[in-house]
Amino acid sequence: MPNLFEAQLRHASYFLELLREADKNYYLGLDTLKSGIQLFDTEWENIRVGQAWAKDHSSHDNRAANICINYPYWGAHILDIRLGAKERLLWSEAALGAAHRLNDKVAEGIASGNLGSAYEQLGAIRKAIDFFQRSLAIERETNNRRSEGQTLNSLGSAFSRLGEVRRAIEFYEQALGISREMNDIRGEGLALGNLGLCYRQIGEVRRAIELHEASLDIARRTGDRRSEANAYGNIGIAYTILGDVRSATQFHERQLLISRELGDIQGENIALGNLGSAYFRFGEYSRAVELYEQRLGTARKTEDRFGEASALINLSKSEKVL
Repeated sequence: MPNLFEAQLRHASYFLELLREADKNYYLGLDTLKSGIQLFDTEWENIRVGQAWAKDHSSHDNRAANICINYPYWGAHILDIRLGAKERLLWSEAALGAAHRLNDKVAEGIASGNLGSAYEQLGAIRKAIDFFQRSLAIERETNNRRSEGQTLNSLGSAFSRLGEVRRAIEFYEQALGISREMNDIRGEGLALGNLGLCYRQIGEVRRAIELHEASLDIARRTGDRRSEANAYGNIGIAYTILGDVRSATQFHERQLLISRELGDIQGENIALGNLGSAYFRFGEYSRAVELYEQRLGTARKTEDRFGEASALINLSKSEKVL
């Protein structure tokens, strides 16, 4: 009779590899994107069981600890559109504990960055920054340049949320430089889009549109549909600021369509808020209320505290003029 532990280990290992395949197909985009999502959705329960088993055994078995580390790492891109922030937090906490046990500095840096992203989504920005800074220190210590660029983007996002836009720009420019050095095309697109957000915040809207259009071009070339949707949304917001609400609405409709096509509830949440704001500016207040109510639901589903607060504020503002 086969050993139960070994059988469970094989199960966790098999579905880790399956998760890796799904994530790779999703990340490659274009023709493989939908097959990656379908594979993940079909096997999600087995993936969840495999990760839970690895977590439960990571404290006393090195093989289980390695598997525990790799579940959030190998599935990073697709998990970001399928798991809420609290569940991603739990997976990353387990990975960080396993990394400490194995004294794996690279894994510790990656897990710390993932924890920072989850805390940022939950609204704990200062805590997120602490984890991002831990991650950055490890990445520089281990000369992990590609991950360093990703963490610099994350730090920029966190400081931007705090209103420290100039500091955010410094982080994004560093991330852009590393992405170009490493020939990381997607990282370059992310940094360009993030810089666009900052230039919009300081009133340089035309410059922001240029940066978002450059980011959109990279997203299309790489088949990165999620980044394509984000770029459409950012361009739409810029056009709303310039007073061209009709064009803005068209961009936000594209953003919403792609987000729903991907099953990306976080992206849908953002698109609904953007569309609501455009319709509010257009004077269609009842339609704006409908969109803000939908956003409130998706924000609560994804545990997006900023999105929830924004939806509530905008609902209050819209209902006052009805």
